[in-house]
Amino acid sequence: MKSLLFECDFEEFNLPLDFGEEISERLMIEKTDEGMRRLLELIKRHEIKTTFFVTEKIAEIYPDLLRRLTAEGHEIGLHPSINYKKDINPNEIINPLRHIKEKIEHKLKTKIYGFKNHKLILLPAYIIREAGFVYDNTCHPTYVPGRYFYFFKSRKVTIQDGIINIPISVTPIFRLPFSWIWFRNLGLNYVKFCASQVLLKQEYINMYIHAWDLVDINDISGLRLPYLVKNNTGQKMEQLLDRFFRWCKIKGVNTETIYNYLMNKNYILSGSKDS
Repeated sequence: MKSLLFECDFEEFNLPLDFGEEISERLMIEKTDEGMRRLLELIKRHEIKTTFFVTEKIAEIYPDLLRRLTAEGHEIGLHPSINYKKDINPNEIINPLRHIKEKIEHKLKTKIYGFKNHKLILLPAYIIREAGFVYDNTCHPTYVPGRYFYFFKSRKVTIQDGIINIPISVTPIFRLPFSWIWFRNLGLNYVKFCASQVLLKQEYINMYIHAWDLVDINDISGLRLPYLVKNNTGQKMEQLLDRFFRWCKIKGVNTETIYNYLMNKNYILSGSKDS
């Protein structure tokens, strides 16, 4: 059985800050809320089990919603913002990260297993392990100019220093990405092609979007953002996802949370099985 591991970065809409644009915290939350409501309707309609990677702020604002999502079979992971430098004392990261994780677990009354760093900045596995996580979903094994170069990292599930690494999916050989911005700009046929290539070699597709991808960024007055960033957001992205989920069902692709997939494949029990 092939699986779709569908993820949502449930975070504040702070994308404009990356382009030097000012945006209020109120508007960040408002747009995130709008996109999340649309996404929840969509995944409920298609019965898509989703892994939501949340920030500390989101966990503070939406505890009831997150508790409901876990009760419905979805998963909550942590999506912090950590800028790692090799000369930093590891405890300066481990202790605060563990504290945030435990605080959110207590608030939501659920266990957090997954870690995914903001902007996909990789951390050493032992730091993630010592902070109490089971798996790391940060690696996107491709090249994104100006962001990261992970082209030669494994596309498969691997174990390093006691942490399970489950990368975001890219195609074999050419490492073509097809999550969020690529999904929106390159279209459904491109995504179906990439997903099909991945499924020829692996048992799962692991792809992600942001809650605010389902908000029409073009309608936000005063924001000057690149065309590729705001193209096909809002209802257009919702329609693309709707058609993609339908395609997955036709292909017999099941949906699982990341933790459930790792557990069902015995990664969490044995920590040694190859993907």
